[in-house]
Amino acid sequence: MDIRNIRKLVAVILVITSLITLSSCGKKLYKQKEGNNAVDAALAISYEAVKTDCPAENYIMDIKLDTENQTVSGKTTVKLTNESAESLNQLCFNFYAVAITKKSAITAVRDSATGKNLSFSADKKNPAFITIDLENSFAPDESKTIELDFTSVIPDTECRYGYHDYENGRMYHLMHCFPQIAFFDNGEWVNSTYIEAGESLYNEMSDYSVTLTAPADYVVLASGKNETVNGKTTIEAKNVREIAITACNFATVLTKVVNGVEFNLLKPEYNYDDKSVLADLYAMTMDVAIESVKIFSEKVGEYIYDEIDIIPMTIDESYGVGGMEMPGYIQVSIPGALKDSSNYDEKSALYQTINMVCHEMGHQWFYCAVGNDQANEPWLDESFTSYLENYFMLNARDFYSTADKLFRNVYNEPYIESDYSMYANYGDPADLFSDKDSDICYINLPADLYSLKVYSGIVYDSGSDFLTALEKTMGEKKFFDMLSDWYNSNKNHVVDGYAFIQHLMKYDSSDAVKEIVNTYISDEYLR
Repeated sequence: MDIRNIRKLVAVILVITSLITLSSCGKKLYKQKEGNNAVDAALAISYEAVKTDCPAENYIMDIKLDTENQTVSGKTTVKLTNESAESLNQLCFNFYAVAITKKSAITAVRDSATGKNLSFSADKKNPAFITIDLENSFAPDESKTIELDFTSVIPDTECRYGYHDYENGRMYHLMHCFPQIAFFDNGEWVNSTYIEAGESLYNEMSDYSVTLTAPADYVVLASGKNETVNGKTTIEAKNVREIAITACNFATVLTKVVNGVEFNLLKPEYNYDDKSVLADLYAMTMDVAIESVKIFSEKVGEYIYDEIDIIPMTIDESYGVGGMEMPGYIQVSIPGALKDSSNYDEKSALYQTINMVCHEMGHQWFYCAVGNDQANEPWLDESFTSYLENYFMLNARDFYSTADKLFRNVYNEPYIESDYSMYANYGDPADLFSDKDSDICYINLPADLYSLKVYSGIVYDSGSDFLTALEKTMGEKKFFDMLSDWYNSNKNHVVDGYAFIQHLMKYDSSDAVKEIVNTYISDEYLR
């Protein structure tokens, strides 16, 4: 997700070198420390792949969207396998809806085989973390199916999980609101607190079969394949970490198939004075998504799904959120109004749309395909995706024709390529690290250890700088060989920082590359 505020100037969107002092980098927590050596720390361990020891094989969900009471409720049935070496007496689930709206609740839990109700309780410090007491011991290699009844109250908000009323209708976004098994690692359940200005998702792949009942006038798009008949939508999402669903009663869907990938763009009928502007904006959004798949597939690796749903939303900059990624699904901000608006620097907001689309598309490679613990190692998806965003803006050209049509329609002037000269003229990376007293900021801290004020500047911008420095030092070919191998070796799995550094050293263990790693990566917070 990109949590950067919509920029007042296009230049602010540019990649920012980490030598620019961030306002809170003076704190020792963020700042480079004497003797830091993340490379040696990573190479000193015998690495084992990250995996949960209690994975979900599938989720079967029968849910209803109540547009009068603003709830989504129903039953989730999940099949689990105990792949650990110990018997389990408890299971733990994340139910983030409780952290978002306190009236949300799991109302009953059952063992599917016996039909008996199971007792459960919420963690006192993190009520979204639910512990279920099992009736019988859950032995190694055994499978078990659990049923959870739940009601999630939907907040009135435009981004992520929520609903919003527009002049022409209503839109619902359903994510983070379904019970999901927690990550079980080394005999412990990972208690992940929901993060409002970041992510806390940490899941392995699973399959979802969903039946959603909603009013018949709502158009539905969701992770995976979906079909709606008379208000009943069936969703089949294979090999995903979680799902997202959007339902809207004032929209149509534009579909294009390019190189075997189906692009579905939701087209809400927002109240634009000039409908041709909205049509041009949607055309540009679609083209940016299509070219993102083209470039990222060529440079990094093949997109793992055969469809992508794109949800444009008129997010006001006060939200501080530009978009959100979920498997086979992205939310992206578009200008709320392109003319006579006091809330936006309109031209900057158009550039923002381009950046948000390619950024969220990049997450389909990093987080959706190559997974990570987003709360504790956000750099492994946000830094990589920010780098891809910058690379796209330097190299993409196919979307220029629709962008040019939009800019001429609105401003009677052509689309002008964004100035990414700071990236293009990065210079000799060795020069970046000559001043040992500079306020270099470590990019690999857990999300909650950054202040909100500096989080995006460090994890997104400095994180992109880290990868840029590697590219400029290694050379583009070797760098992308490394990145492509990283992607193809780890897609459908979960990674951590140790794994990336060990992988990088196989391609380039020069002193220059080691210095870049030790400048940006803290050995203390390496996982």
